[in-house]
Amino acid sequence: MKYDLGKKLKSLRTAHNLTQEQLADRLGVSFQAISKWETNASVPDISMFPVLANFYHVTTDELLGVDILKTGEKICQLCEEIYRLEREWKLKEAVEKARESCREYPGSEDLQFALAHSLEQATYVIRTKEENLAELAEILQNILETSTDTAMRLRCQSMLARTYHTMGDKEKALEIVNKLPELPQTRPHQIIYMGLKQGSERADFVKGAVRVYYECICAGIFSLCGIWPYKERDILPPLEQIALLDSFLKLQAIVFGEDLLAENMNAVMCAYTKAALWCDLGDRENAIAELEAALACAEKFQNYNESGRYDSAMQKGCETLPRSAWSNSAYVDLYNELSDKRRKENYALLQGDPRFETIVQKVRAKADM
Repeated sequence: MKYDLGKKLKSLRTAHNLTQEQLADRLGVSFQAISKWETNASVPDISMFPVLANFYHVTTDELLGVDILKTGEKICQLCEEIYRLEREWKLKEAVEKARESCREYPGSEDLQFALAHSLEQATYVIRTKEENLAELAEILQNILETSTDTAMRLRCQSMLARTYHTMGDKEKALEIVNKLPELPQTRPHQIIYMGLKQGSERADFVKGAVRVYYECICAGIFSLCGIWPYKERDILPPLEQIALLDSFLKLQAIVFGEDLLAENMNAVMCAYTKAALWCDLGDRENAIAELEAALACAEKFQNYNESGRYDSAMQKGCETLPRSAWSNSAYVDLYNELSDKRRKENYALLQGDPRFETIVQKVRAKADM
């Protein structure tokens, strides 16, 4: 891979939040010279390399791309460490590690994105929501200003849209989302459609793509049925929602197998949502049955082997998600659903029913363990 000195110089400058004019003033050269360096129209005089390296706090070897492969390997290791901390729900540590790594390699888009990702995960954990979102948006916008990597740009645009949505600016979020490609134009769809991978490589790729498509379907169904984080429960009539959720649970079993593993958390949410819908219809028996199903799925979620692998044809051999990627406790989530002042109104029909009270007590006992 040919080393791009101009790109490196530009990334270092933008990482330090400097304009070409500001940098030129600091170095005592013209801003036209800076522009030519960054577009590879010319290169700095050899005497400028130590000056640039000292200014950006990097070595001349790094500036010149010496041992760039080793640097790339180190950056990959740091990114994996950051994402591992996230998976273990050590969000404060993940943000601190990302900040430290960005100081060590200020020109790395991957580390800047890892910091943004950690901030998104830790939005409600460190500092204030507003501070985290403001920094997150700034990092993503900085990457978008300089990145020429299509995949990185799409990842940043998607996250930036989510950030604006969380900020409450839905118009800005929609403006960004509307610039993203439609599903048929995405890499997974095109590779599968044209059969560009063969043999075991194709199988592994398709399994990964199926997981992505499943998550899209899941989000769509949750949206139609008012399951968290969506709030509208009356987009479809109750019986249509119940039928849709029943079909979704069958799809889950097809994709992941009967054990479901991590996907039991989705099954928990589907079950208690169906219970609330049956309550809307005045059907106490079906509502109780669904809450019992929710408790059973919570038990499966809580006890599945996190190092296990799916055995379905569509995901055979694929690793399951760690529980922390979903929730520390399905029991706590289910108990909150049944006891939260606003949400428990969904189950008003069941209040006073001994069977319902027994379920709540069981969930509470498990949640307190």
